[in-house]
Amino acid sequence: MFATTLIYGFAVFSMFFGSGNLVFPISIGLESDHNVLAACGLAISAIFIPMLGLISRVKSGQGVMAYFHELGPMTAHVLVFLMMLLLGPLGVLPRCILVASGGLELSIPDLPFALSGALICVATYFLSESKNTVQIIGKVFTPVLLGGIVCVIVMGIYRAKLSAPNSGNFDIFFKALSTGYQTMDLIAAFFFADALVKALRISKVPDQTVSQITLRSIYVGFFCLLITYLLMIQVSSLYAPLLEPVEPQMRIAKITELVLGPHALIFSSILIAIACLTTLAVLLNEFVQYVCDVFQIECRRLMVITVLLFSYAWSFLGFSLLKLYLGMILEIFYPALMAYSVLKLLPCVTRFGYRMIFLLVALVSSYFNLAL
Repeated sequence: MFATTLIYGFAVFSMFFGSGNLVFPISIGLESDHNVLAACGLAISAIFIPMLGLISRVKSGQGVMAYFHELGPMTAHVLVFLMMLLLGPLGVLPRCILVASGGLELSIPDLPFALSGALICVATYFLSESKNTVQIIGKVFTPVLLGGIVCVIVMGIYRAKLSAPNSGNFDIFFKALSTGYQTMDLIAAFFFADALVKALRISKVPDQTVSQITLRSIYVGFFCLLITYLLMIQVSSLYAPLLEPVEPQMRIAKITELVLGPHALIFSSILIAIACLTTLAVLLNEFVQYVCDVFQIECRRLMVITVLLFSYAWSFLGFSLLKLYLGMILEIFYPALMAYSVLKLLPCVTRFGYRMIFLLVALVSSYFNLAL
């Protein structure tokens, strides 16, 4: 049971540790004048709340549509559809393609994005077609990814000769809190729950232990995420003057180069590609499964290719533009989703209570964002 928990805990880590998770903790570290406050803000929105969302989905035993049914059938359908688009071809999928292709270009500088992005899409297609995608991620990809990231960051902290400031105000806390929205891990949690439970059943885990192993795997995965984020914030604050001129999606590669030297660029490429491919494969499967179920499409393989092609085309918008419009949407709706996921863990909340609190939080966050 311990080995199974570890494998699927690692899978949880890799499923969530994608393109945004490689970028945003480092960005927070660059802007932070108080690493503890920054870490607390990010931990709430990118660790604690997504973990609660994943646990509440698993414990509910409901499909994602039924999970949001308390908001009303029409609201649930619209909300799930919009979340899937943001996780799919209009948001996270093209963002992962961008960051992963940037990793490839580290090793092959003359490789154009059109070709590197296409190669990432091909690799994603074959990984997503495996019947044991989640298990492969947990057994093969995560040990390499987690070990490599932690090794680079720890060595970077050890070798740093710069001193990070550690005095400031609470502005960085709220900045880190809102930046955590852009990882979109809470939205991903609503859909990753199905992939995790399904993978455990495919691996012939006894039904009576599926729930127990699922919860333990969630704790392991998010603990690994927490430690990784804390280290990333610390190392990026130490190297802030050297990282600021670098494009956000390439900063992890710059840290690797500073710590291990220019010969380590291929190592950076592998880490970035693995981090993005694991998230790409799982999200692609979830999006395609959702579309096939809703529109009763039988040719799944054709749908996979179509979604990949659309995501590839959308990735030409660039990382900054994707970040801008996703950030505007998430600033309004993410707090409401956070409140809803917490309410789902509480007993005796009426349907009216769910709707009123969800609407109230959405209106308040909209007001503050429009005011700013």
